Amino acid sequence: MYLKAGNQLSHRTVPANDTTYTAVWKEADDVVYTTKYYLENESGEYELDKTRINKGTTGQNVTADKEQYDNRLYHLTDDLPSGTVAADGSLIFRCIMIEIHTAYHLILWGGTVSTEKKTARWGSNVIAPVPVRAGYAFAGWYVDRACTEAFDGTMPAYDITLYAKWDADKG
Repeated sequence: MYLKAGNQLSHRTVPANDTTYTAVWKEADDVVYTTKYYLENESGEYELDKTRINKGTTGQNVTADKEQYDNRLYHLTDDLPSGTVAADGSLIFRCIMIEIHTAYHLILWGGTVSTEKKTARWGSNVIAPVPVRAGYAFAGWYVDRACTEAFDGTMPAYDITLYAKWDADKG
């Protein structure tokens, strides 16, 4: 029979009489669990971007860490996942992140419409409000101040400002 004494195994003689041995188990406090962060690409597929390794105690309930992305606005598709640390290190969280951009609706030369920030996922259809201006007809949204490049209604992969174009005496 081998008994563990400290960090060494020692050989002991089995006693001649009946003996009961009791194992004492302690939860491991250095069990690894993993969080994987997936980002949506332009094709709408998800690619692994980062992997974070954490440690916890067997049986402990844990929640995935929130990941920050500098200069890029990503949001989780759901709440941060949580689970119980498994003794075999098999707990893996998968966080799916989608990119959001901000579209500003700026009305130049008068007109009424909300100028609050609106968010839209790139590649999605942006439904911009139709503003009203006395004595003018609304001629559409444009991505440049001179109103020469019409906005096609699809959110690009970057932040934009939309400008209202007006036709005089047609309102």
